[in-house]
Amino acid sequence: MFQLRVEPRYQKIEKLIRNGDLGEVVRMSWLITDWFRTEAYYASGGWRATWRGEGGGVLLNQCLHNLDVLAWLLGLRGVCAAFCQLGRYHNIEVEDDVTAYFEYPNGATGFS
Repeated sequence: MFQLRVEPRYQKIEKLIRNGDLGEVVRMSWLITDWFRTEAYYASGGWRATWRGEGGGVLLNQCLHNLDVLAWLLGLRGVCAAFCQLGRYHNIEVEDDVTAYFEYPNGATGFS
């Protein structure tokens, strides 16, 4: 379930965009830093933050919810480039830091 779509704050943003209250969206930045996981979280299960256990890190576990909200609010991207760092902030084998650049079909750009 992509639960962020039903949160009031995101529903408000969606309504503002759809009604044109914000004008045409030409650039966006989306920073989410409140989904931080502690070292203890990753250590709590041998399957966590491993390629074999989860198949990836923050992109698969937490950030897919944010990527869904972006697609819901702004549509699918035309171009996406991402820069991932493995185990930057935690002792894990998968990515725990990601920066992405987006280009949309209407020419809008963004980063997250």
